[in-house]
Amino acid sequence: MIVQGVVPSRQELELEPLLDRLGQVRFKPFDPLLIDFVDALSKALMTAPREYPEIIALGYWSRRASILVYQRELASLASERVMLMPRGLAFHVPPANVDTIFMYSWLLSLLVGNANLIRLSTRESPQVEIVCAKLAAVLSEARFAPIAEAVAIVRYGHDDSITSTLSSRCDLRVVWGGDTTVAALRAFPLHPTARELSFGDKFSFSVLGAQAYLDADAAQQRQLAERFFNDAMWFDQAGCSSPRLAVFVGERGTQASLRFFATFEQVIEAKHHKVDDGHAMAKLVFSFQAALDGRIREQQRLSSELSTLTVTTLEGFSRDHPGAGLFFVAHIAQLRELVPFVTKRDQTLGHFGIAREELAAFVNALQGRGVDRLVPLGQALTFNRYWDGYDLLQEFTRKVYLE
Repeated sequence: MIVQGVVPSRQELELEPLLDRLGQVRFKPFDPLLIDFVDALSKALMTAPREYPEIIALGYWSRRASILVYQRELASLASERVMLMPRGLAFHVPPANVDTIFMYSWLLSLLVGNANLIRLSTRESPQVEIVCAKLAAVLSEARFAPIAEAVAIVRYGHDDSITSTLSSRCDLRVVWGGDTTVAALRAFPLHPTARELSFGDKFSFSVLGAQAYLDADAAQQRQLAERFFNDAMWFDQAGCSSPRLAVFVGERGTQASLRFFATFEQVIEAKHHKVDDGHAMAKLVFSFQAALDGRIREQQRLSSELSTLTVTTLEGFSRDHPGAGLFFVAHIAQLRELVPFVTKRDQTLGHFGIAREELAAFVNALQGRGVDRLVPLGQALTFNRYWDGYDLLQEFTRKVYLE
């Protein structure tokens, strides 16, 4: 069986010898060489063209200072009786529509000592090509030769025999990309000692305190719109943590939402963000269909890149969404009114103008039925060890008990 190598080098690879090699390589968690490698990669990524802010963000996330925080956090999970060890070989299946997500899960897995094989989509993108080129360049340095032995980024078509072999040989399978991808991969059994982390379809939304927003000055409102742009538009709302619904809390919600999206439209224009014709048409058709369903109080098309649909109620709300700059808008009096709305499909809640105590009371009222992350507006796409309810540092390691 043959796969097409992408990193460390672009060449055809025999699958079995590749898996034999990867199966022999492990590191001590946060080995100094691993930290030096990720720091070198971070510096390389920070030189990416500015039109790819998601690559710059990846470089910022992987800088040495951030990695040392993760090192301390992992150390806190160990004790006299619990030793932390790598799991072995991790097989990552990232989504095709979020170009850099595979790097985050791979780097965390590598830092705790695992060997890794990442299967990229056969659909190429400028972002992935830039990241892979920079990664290959750093791995080519002589000092990082041991790490080059511990990673393989490959492409292959829909070949069940390859996927089956990879699944049977890995110690951890990490599946991104939605419910369909998760279901398809689960048809391929894992080794009995292996485990799987799966990231299915998710829905995310933002909550803004109306009065707090209106009390902000024009510069602050502009800054909030720019943060919301980063949350929503880097991946055209295709990211699982990208907001597709904006909820305004308080009596002046209508006034706040009108001002917020007017400012947001200015930010979109200033950043020269464009939606291709196909996505724009799909968004328009979706908007008309939603209006016909009778749950839309107001439909506003501010530009080809931005449309809003104000709902009459969140009861029976459908989480289907075309992305590409379409936002549902809702108005509520108090945050706790969202408790019946939340489902297990809901992932990230971006917030502004809501007190921490109120957010904590909201989480307690949910009792685990949904929402995995609550982060300030502008941090929806900021990756950390806690994702979809998992603690990835723990999931990527084995705990060995010694008494």
